[in-house]
Amino acid sequence: MEKVTTGLLCIIIFVCACSHKKKAVSPLIKFTSFEISYTNGWTKGVCFRVDSNKIFLAPQSYDSVKYALLPDSTLRLIDTTLSWIVSDTTIKSKDDGCVDCPIVALQSVIGSDTISIRQVGNIHKIFWPVIRAVQYFIDNVHHSTIRAALFLRTQEMAFPPPPPLSNKRKFLPPKERTKSGR
Repeated sequence: MEKVTTGLLCIIIFVCACSHKKKAVSPLIKFTSFEISYTNGWTKGVCFRVDSNKIFLAPQSYDSVKYALLPDSTLRLIDTTLSWIVSDTTIKSKDDGCVDCPIVALQSVIGSDTISIRQVGNIHKIFWPVIRAVQYFIDNVHHSTIRAALFLRTQEMAFPPPPPLSNKRKFLPPKERTKSGR
């Protein structure tokens, strides 16, 4: 009797396992280029670009750029994030009108389409894993550096230039001193 029960139990488990439908996995998106820039609104920020060849570039200052091959795990994370963004129409640009708040800017070329998103203030949760992964990878792994100037489109979107001086206040250069000291 025990063998029959064990056999029946094995058949039931086998049938259940075979008939269990797996959740459909959305296919990954193959992007041509991906850029993301992030600032916390005060001091911390990251700018990053990767192309379909897995070569990433990350401007560090006005004259140096880190570069290397991106690991497959980070590439898959970017691809998964882009898949979510494409499938979820609620993820779009928004500006909460907040000063000194976090800003994320993303631009990606997928086929003949370009996705461009800029969020200020309350950033959608889909961006955080990519921001953290990219920031960790750039800051904690040794990369080669070249002396070059690189300014990304998302950099301009995330790190806007300072406001212009008003016309009422004009900058005047200091007066030249004469030999007498006046």
